[in-house]
Amino acid sequence: MLEGQANGLLFSRNLVGQIMGSASLWISCAFLAGKSISGRTLLSSFVGVFTLLFMLAVHYATGALLGFFSSSIFSDNQIWFLASLPAGMIFGLLGYLSNRIPLLSLILALCFLTEPFVIGYIPGVKSLPWTTVLAGQIAGISLICVGILIVYIACKEAIKGGRNG
Repeated sequence: MLEGQANGLLFSRNLVGQIMGSASLWISCAFLAGKSISGRTLLSSFVGVFTLLFMLAVHYATGALLGFFSSSIFSDNQIWFLASLPAGMIFGLLGYLSNRIPLLSLILALCFLTEPFVIGYIPGVKSLPWTTVLAGQIAGISLICVGILIVYIACKEAIKGGRNG
């Protein structure tokens, strides 16, 4: 069904996959998990790691149950589980510290704003099918919009914090 006869479905699948596979989206979850921890610096790092490990486990298990992934998906993607350890620690801690220094949220904004260009969603690889190129461009624009929103929120929090402190 995905052999060129269902371009709308292929486009939708590409778009969802590109947005849900965004590294910025994943690390922002560790960041927000760390931000939710108050008073415990070390715990925020562990919560960031746990969040990423849990998300990976659910992502791969769900994909395997739905038939998108093979049964070897966990062993084939061990690198992501290992990468979640330092990434979760760093972004969990940054999330925690952003409670005191709101402008640290700009690190997330930088990730969302640059990822579409680093990955190549924008401008897009013209040699790929339109279903992939257009999905990447829309995913890229969506990530940029999230980055702009984070900049707005971080600046608003910094201004609010400056007035109160």
